[in-house]
Amino acid sequence: MKITLSTGLTEQIELDIADEKVGAVLRPLNVEPSADPTQIIAQAIASPIGTPKLGQLVKPAQTVALIIDDVSRVTPGHIILTLLLAELHEAGVLSEQIVIVMALGTHRPMTQAEIIQKVGHEIAQTYTIINESCDDVELVYLGESGNGIPAYINHYVANADVRVGIGQIVPHMDAGFSGGAKIILPGVSGRKTVESFHAQEADIHENLVGNLNSPLRRDLEQFVADCVGLDFIVNIIPTREEEIYACVAGDFIEAHRRGVEMTREVYGIPTERKYPVVLANSYPKDIDMWQTANAIWGGELIIEEGGTLIVLSDARDRHSAYAQYPKRIGMEPDLLYKQYKSGELDDLMTAIFAICIGRFKKRFEICLVSNGLTAVDSAEMGFTYFETVAEALQYAHRKHPELQSTAVLTHAGVSFPYLA
Repeated sequence: MKITLSTGLTEQIELDIADEKVGAVLRPLNVEPSADPTQIIAQAIASPIGTPKLGQLVKPAQTVALIIDDVSRVTPGHIILTLLLAELHEAGVLSEQIVIVMALGTHRPMTQAEIIQKVGHEIAQTYTIINESCDDVELVYLGESGNGIPAYINHYVANADVRVGIGQIVPHMDAGFSGGAKIILPGVSGRKTVESFHAQEADIHENLVGNLNSPLRRDLEQFVADCVGLDFIVNIIPTREEEIYACVAGDFIEAHRRGVEMTREVYGIPTERKYPVVLANSYPKDIDMWQTANAIWGGELIIEEGGTLIVLSDARDRHSAYAQYPKRIGMEPDLLYKQYKSGELDDLMTAIFAICIGRFKKRFEICLVSNGLTAVDSAEMGFTYFETVAEALQYAHRKHPELQSTAVLTHAGVSFPYLA
């Protein structure tokens, strides 16, 4: 069987796997992209769900924060921003009253080239662009949410009269699905807020990918409603080839739920069984190890106890802003959990997710094939490293020689396979 896998920005890998070894090739639904992305986004903005139109929400004297996801997402910022800015100007809002905020969360700041790629050259030159990490930007404290999360928010967002979130909806490893209120938390929140929000994950043993009842989704939506406010969202649903399939706009919960319905149709993949070997291609979440973890969560849903999970990732940014991540992943999870709970650690985010990955490693082996991450990185994380996918599969098939032993997740970074 010949299988083509996308990886990195443009590369493709051609695999030849013996037919008798392949149990399933699990791909997101091959939906047709919109023939006119601008039109489908414009229609969503013109017919918002659960709110008036944006131009009716804003008054001429008000300030507006347009909050958009970063380079790790494929949201077509230049199209969406162009449409929103036109509507804001028509409503009497001036350019100097508008700020565009990159929702970095704990990610690294974007390069100037990445900003231009995201928003377009003209917008980058004309409007104020905020591209500061959660540790560098001035924060405003807005109190504590009803579920106990302290609200330290980027001051450009906190001080705006109207807040608009721009992003995409795909399955997500802790919030069930991305999009909606996530643009605020963790998008433009301070580190203390993000760590408080994620703290419960160290005590959750359930895989939350594709689960709209995730306690983290519940918490972040309550936090935004209690403390910050989000007046309008525009969320696209991408195809598996990162084109535009659909778009929703309006209320940050109602519109998001409508988008989740469409996302489930594309990225929810039924399978009849679990497999001893799973090849999880982290594309399109493959810019660094932080994003690559999404593929581990996706693969975990369908791997047998004692199985072998092969993770393929470009990881061109290696560890990016998370220098301690590989060391923490390589630690014994119970010891790391104890250190985390005792307050000994200074970077709680890497600890929380490393605890989860460490627990996975006790149940199945993780192999790594990567351009950006090295054999030394892999050894530090306690993964088995291979130069090529073919070598990794050869190794896994020696360990698990049974027929139809292998499932291939072509887009594991954004998929949620489930037992039909």
